[in-house]
Amino acid sequence: VASLLERVWGGDDTQILISSDLSHYHGYAEATALDRQTAGWIATSEQPGLDHQRACGAACIDGLIELARRHPGRFRRECIDLRNSGDTAGPRDRVVGYGAFAFHEVAPC
Repeated sequence: VASLLERVWGGDDTQILISSDLSHYHGYAEATALDRQTAGWIATSEQPGLDHQRACGAACIDGLIELARRHPGRFRRECIDLRNSGDTAGPRDRVVGYGAFAFHEVAPC
């Protein structure tokens, strides 16, 4: 995935979207804690290795993390939002987590 992202990355005008659910079918409090841990890992990890139980799209997220690893200092990571289905209209006994993250390319000095 990282090699593919490397090939399609075209500069400032390129935007790549990777979408994934996070945890599935835990109670609200447990899911919130798990998803916060996952979000922290996405925001700070220098090595791929996200557990597929934490995110369905772990391979794609890992590809983006690997791309950032290959280019130290090139990307600034941001957690835009973190919620689950219990925060909307869903019940809180079995929720699905969602996160929005951005890897912004940092302009060279």
